[in-house]
Amino acid sequence: MPNYNYDALSPQDFEEIARDLLQAEWGVAIEAFKSGRDGGIDLRYATSPQSSIVVQCKHYFQSGFAALLRHLKASELPKIIRVNPARYVLVTSVPLSPANKDAIMEALAPHIKSTADVIGVDDLDGLLARHPAVERSNFKLWLTSTSVLERIMHNAEICQTEFEVQRIRRKLPLFVQNNAYPRARQILDANRIIVISGAPGIGKTTLAELLLYSNLEEGYQPVVMAGDISEGKKLYRHEEKQVFYYDDFLGQTFLGDRRDYFGRNQDKAVVDFMEMVQSSPYSRFILTTREHILGGAIQLSERLNSSTVVRDRVVLELGDYNFGDRARMVYNHLYFSTLSRAHKDEMLRDKFYLHVIKHPHFNPRLIEWLASLQRVNDVAPPFYQQFVKDLLRDPTKIWGHAFRNDIPESGKSLLLVLYTVYAANDVKEFEVVFNKFHSARAEKYHFKCSPLDFKEALRLLEGAFVVIDFDNVDFLNPSVKDYVSLQISETPEIFDDLLNSAVRFEQVVALWRLVKAKPELRAHPNYNSRRSLILEKIAELLSAPHVRWSRSDDGQTIGFPIDAGRENRLAFLADFFNDERSQHIKQAVFDAMGQLIDQIPQQGVNFWRVPDLIFEWAGLEWFVENGGDQIRLRLLEKLLLALPNATAGVWRRMVDFPGQVQGWRQRDTRNLNKALRYYKEIGWREEWDSCGDYDERQDIIDNLTELVDGGKWRHHFSEALETLRVELANYSDDADEPDEGEGAPIPTANEIERQSMSEDEVRNMFQTLLPSE
Repeated sequence: MPNYNYDALSPQDFEEIARDLLQAEWGVAIEAFKSGRDGGIDLRYATSPQSSIVVQCKHYFQSGFAALLRHLKASELPKIIRVNPARYVLVTSVPLSPANKDAIMEALAPHIKSTADVIGVDDLDGLLARHPAVERSNFKLWLTSTSVLERIMHNAEICQTEFEVQRIRRKLPLFVQNNAYPRARQILDANRIIVISGAPGIGKTTLAELLLYSNLEEGYQPVVMAGDISEGKKLYRHEEKQVFYYDDFLGQTFLGDRRDYFGRNQDKAVVDFMEMVQSSPYSRFILTTREHILGGAIQLSERLNSSTVVRDRVVLELGDYNFGDRARMVYNHLYFSTLSRAHKDEMLRDKFYLHVIKHPHFNPRLIEWLASLQRVNDVAPPFYQQFVKDLLRDPTKIWGHAFRNDIPESGKSLLLVLYTVYAANDVKEFEVVFNKFHSARAEKYHFKCSPLDFKEALRLLEGAFVVIDFDNVDFLNPSVKDYVSLQISETPEIFDDLLNSAVRFEQVVALWRLVKAKPELRAHPNYNSRRSLILEKIAELLSAPHVRWSRSDDGQTIGFPIDAGRENRLAFLADFFNDERSQHIKQAVFDAMGQLIDQIPQQGVNFWRVPDLIFEWAGLEWFVENGGDQIRLRLLEKLLLALPNATAGVWRRMVDFPGQVQGWRQRDTRNLNKALRYYKEIGWREEWDSCGDYDERQDIIDNLTELVDGGKWRHHFSEALETLRVELANYSDDADEPDEGEGAPIPTANEIERQSMSEDEVRNMFQTLLPSE
């Protein structure tokens, strides 16, 4: 029977293993029952209130029997008396002799019925032997067992590799199994090769080492390559079980500046070795690299591009860590860390750990920072929370090195300009914006650029800094965007370069919003000249197209948004004037707003956004008091004149408009009534006849019903509503019924368990980090 290392388990791990084992042994479902630190119940099985079995789990492996017995007498017995279960079971990680069990039974009498209800380490080992499925599912316990360790050490020694078994074994307690592990294991088992890639600090090496460690238990001998692929070739044995490991196989420097790598045919050597491994049923190959470096290598090497290195890889992303995964990661690092008691208490104070777990900048590498005594040794406990907040707020420690050293100028240009277009929803249009900025930078800072730079930068950054979904390009996660914003705000030259090269109105909006968010930009001595440049760009781009029109295969004309629309440009200009509070820019801003309002075609008024603007502008104090109210009423008139094109849904919103809009005039009433008469006589029929299906017709009836029931316009629409109800009753929707889909995939039991961790359960888990009473 193997001896298991329970020291590698946290209290949460230990409780879950105890629950799994008792469920398997008793053949019943056991309830995880938490009622706070003083409840005295960890697990419970109850068929009725009179026949409940309470299970208490005590992970006292390091403290020993004497400490356990003292705790049971002083703290647990009063709780047991309050709960008064029909049967009480104690599960502990402490080795127990028969005398120890007798002492516990005597201390907790009469609640423990027999010594069989006192389960120590030897009993747990026996249960694990009877239920191997529980053992295999709790991989940390399995991988740290004595028998597994002996096989791993034996295989490592045979191969004479530099693989550090003990170092990885020490990391196992910290590991949290997430979606990436079974996915990676499946690929490795099926293809014998796996490339693990992802952003810096995301956990690539940890996942790779766990895969390597688990393969050693299965009899594979490890071969760790530290220099180049030739090390693996020398030790390759076709008929022996070997697992090769090549961490960061492309290096930490952008390969476009290291063409000697390919000059020495290292790409060919890697691909050839992969093919050799795949040809042998006895070999496996695990590689890691940063995703953006892999992207650059694929561009430079046709051999890598056409090999399985792209297909057979796992890209680690923050999405692989759900709420429960993040909670366990923080919990494990705190439980096993060497942080002082005072530092741990600060993490627990006011449930600060929830702030860390939920933070958009959460990253596995961050957790190592905040739980490392070496890094926080100089941080006094009262300042620890602020230290962690600053670390979460400052993403430079994660992305800085990669941005400065690992990507070429084209990649920097792409990330910087992407910040100014929010999410680029059209790659072709984004390339226009990129080329303008990138070529301007190349000329100013004297570096070479190529027509292929945009596509190469996209391929290089995908999966590491950006995500591409169809034609949409966006930052990989919020921390990347925050890092880029810091580069722009802290480097005035970058801000100026972006503004000077802007070819879209939304770029001006994005940069000015950055000014609002970063007061230091406005405080800069050159800000007045920048504001003048913003005004020049507004005038230059005011009438720039915001839609690109194209014709579909069936002859329809389709519009694709490529820039901020007129309504959003108007919203920005009002906000800009109200925030800047400068009379010097008044004329330029109001002229621009008037020009935009005049450009809105009568059939092109946005009936949902324009009313919002009218109400929003009424609340801009400086804007209203300094002439902006006339602009607002001018937009109101444009809206009312366009109402003959309105639908029933718009009229439903307009019914209370006269009483809600500040400054409502007599002519506004005339324009409203004129449009209302048109809709009453003609408009509703035109809208009905243009409907494409049953649901659209039902929407019209629903909206008109609201207008009639509201009472104000009952006489306008009562007859029309009755007519439409009759027509709808006789209407047959000939549209094909939608195909019945397969539905969402049913999650496995493990996935359900992983997804089921609630915030209350996380709070209960962290309660176990408090000192024992």
